[in-house]
Amino acid sequence: MLIPNRILIFLLILLCFAACKQKEHLYNKTFRELTDKSVLQLCDSISNNRDSMLKKAPGWVKDTLRRLSTDFPYTEDSATHAMVCNTLSRFYFISKIPDTALAYAQEVQPYFESHTDFLRPLLDCYKIIGATMMDLRMDIFKANYYCSKAAAISLLPEMDTILTISDLSAILSNASATNQVCQLNEQSLRFAKASYLLAEKEVKEKPLDYEGSLQRYFMSLLASGQYDTAKTYFDIEEKMRAVNPDEELDNTWFNCKTNYFYCTKQYDSCLKYVLKTDWAFDPFQGAYTKLELYTILHQPAEAAKNLRVAEQILKDSPDPLPEDELKDFLHHKTRYETLYGNDKETERSFLAYDSLLEDLGNSDRSKMLSSIESEYNLADKQENIDRLSNVNEAAKQKIREKNNLLIVTILGILLFAVTVIVLLLLARQRKLRTEKQLLEARNNKTELEQRLLRTQMEPHFIFNSLSVMQNLIHNHENAKAILYLQQFAGLLRASLENSRENYVPLHDEIEALRNYISLQAMRFEDAFDYSIQLYEGYEQDNIIIPPMLLQPFVENAIYHGIRGVRHKGSIDIHISRQEGSLYCTITDNGPGLQEKAATSRKSLAVRIARERLEIASKETGHTASVSVQNRQGETTGVVVELMIPYKRI
Repeated sequence: MLIPNRILIFLLILLCFAACKQKEHLYNKTFRELTDKSVLQLCDSISNNRDSMLKKAPGWVKDTLRRLSTDFPYTEDSATHAMVCNTLSRFYFISKIPDTALAYAQEVQPYFESHTDFLRPLLDCYKIIGATMMDLRMDIFKANYYCSKAAAISLLPEMDTILTISDLSAILSNASATNQVCQLNEQSLRFAKASYLLAEKEVKEKPLDYEGSLQRYFMSLLASGQYDTAKTYFDIEEKMRAVNPDEELDNTWFNCKTNYFYCTKQYDSCLKYVLKTDWAFDPFQGAYTKLELYTILHQPAEAAKNLRVAEQILKDSPDPLPEDELKDFLHHKTRYETLYGNDKETERSFLAYDSLLEDLGNSDRSKMLSSIESEYNLADKQENIDRLSNVNEAAKQKIREKNNLLIVTILGILLFAVTVIVLLLLARQRKLRTEKQLLEARNNKTELEQRLLRTQMEPHFIFNSLSVMQNLIHNHENAKAILYLQQFAGLLRASLENSRENYVPLHDEIEALRNYISLQAMRFEDAFDYSIQLYEGYEQDNIIIPPMLLQPFVENAIYHGIRGVRHKGSIDIHISRQEGSLYCTITDNGPGLQEKAATSRKSLAVRIARERLEIASKETGHTASVSVQNRQGETTGVVVELMIPYKRI
């Protein structure tokens, strides 16, 4: 097969492109490329269907992830191990098991901080560490640091392609809350506003998320002292609550309104919503809040009642209450005792309050120092990471230089190899072209011989046919003479037309064969009988075959198998169709092969027929064969078997 020059050029370009595309090194691969594909797909599936997973198969999720964390240890496949632990952290966080979620998040946090090309797991680590530390009432400054880091990542461009707007809004809202606890009101307000603006985009699809962000923004405005601006969003939320009542949001909204009226010193309205609030989540806070308001509104009886409730809760509590709540309670109790109590109770409350303030001050200073130290350590860690990144970049540069040298070498070798291959292909192409020319010359010779043979008819047959017509006319057998003349003319016309074609329709070839045998039968005065049996539907079968393949073998059967025998001759022709070829048999009842004396012309006809069948077989890809042998059994004669390939029109 010859290869065009355009294909050679294309192969050359393809080889050069393959050489230029260097193999990626470990440091150039993204996190997803480093992670095992099946594990990554499983973790993505769990994350995308977390709600259904937690309801239907929480045990299976936990056991599967734990097994995978063992199968892919940190030392052998750190990326896959980190992904599994990150998914486990999220699983325990959603399952409300904060200490285990925190442990897994802290384990993989350093890895993701050094692989910042994939921000989603790093953001998950910061979010889970910050939220769980805040829930467990650990170091609030450190918790706020991680919540703020998560919020900073969520504000990066195109983060909405990684997380949903609802998730981004929730992260920012949580960071706003932790900053407000740490009294970083400006930062809290910035995150709350960003959360609100995100949630506003999906207010129709997720109104409850929008209201949660709105309330968070409202509380941040109050903490920042922006009461007039807060009033605007107060009115917006009031309308939302009227349209979409929800028990949980109503309770948080009562708390927001309590804070608003307290900040604006509208204590009557403040007490109204304190009484509407369900304090089941923190009855101690509810009791001392009512104590404060009743004290301010000069209702000592109600204030005393709530003081007793708060003291009883404090006495019955098995665990120490949060220090900030205890501080608020002692503050409100001291005020109440000062206004309505006796001197001893006032002094006792004041001393307890003062002692707690001193302890809290020392504790806050320790936490602040610890937070500063933590931030310093984190900054030092970041500095080390930056230094390692610079070292890594220098190493990358050296590797790139070596890769460039390697590429040049490989390109040189490839160009040399391609040159050799092209030369070999050109030499082979010339050789194939020469062989093709020789084959075409041989085929042309065979074709000329075939056409020459097809244009020739047996001279004696023509002369004898004319003699037969002369005798019929002389004997006034006009009808028989006309029939004979028609068949002879049809045979001559078919012979001349078919000699110009390589393939002819099957029914035309059969018609010419019938005319030939009929003329021979009339010539030899019905010295033999003949039959042509064809498969059903051959006339409608649109197939074509090489012309005048059967006639030479029928002619041999008449001249050497039938002529000269004492009994009446018989020639049977049977044609059936197989897959891609016609199976033909020509049978006579003559003396057999041992008594035949084939002339050189007949031998040439059979040889050329074989060559024509070989060419047809190569053209069609179907079987072709010729077999000439004596009939088996007691019956004498010869049977010729042919497999003739055909084409469909």
